[in-house]
Amino acid sequence: TKFKQMLWLDCGMVAQSGPLTSVFTDINSTDRFYARSDYLSFPYVANTSLETQFHPQCDEGMFSQLQAEYGQWLLRKDYFTTTMMLYDTALLGERNEALRNVAELYHRWGPILDQDQAAMNLYWGPSGRNLWVQLPSRRPFGSQGADCFYEYANWTNFKEGCRTYLLNKRLIS
Repeated sequence: TKFKQMLWLDCGMVAQSGPLTSVFTDINSTDRFYARSDYLSFPYVANTSLETQFHPQCDEGMFSQLQAEYGQWLLRKDYFTTTMMLYDTALLGERNEALRNVAELYHRWGPILDQDQAAMNLYWGPSGRNLWVQLPSRRPFGSQGADCFYEYANWTNFKEGCRTYLLNKRLIS
């Protein structure tokens, strides 16, 4: 492929303090798929599991099939959000095979999916290729500019020393 790394930014992401190239220089994504844990990003989902990304009421039979196939993996409380992802493009495989596989999962479980995040977790997370690594929130000490990579809707993370952010996810209603 032409590029070695890919930075995925969800809609609503706003650059607060550039440059965005610092993401590539501050994080080594070789052989890695980085994304932020949902429960670390969003305090209100701290007690939820990956299973909550699906809607059993939309097709109970399909949901039972999902549970039979993925079992305990659906009960994991630690799953990632697709707000910001950084990954090695070599992980996509020949002719973007990985993206086709994610699309297949999305179409297979589509009637009960909440959004693309669930299919991405099934593929990249522990129940699939198990390549997900926690995206660091804090930028390396000594970096110029913002303290941390991103925040969601102004939920400041003082615990990790974050007072300024490179990116901010704005809630759109």
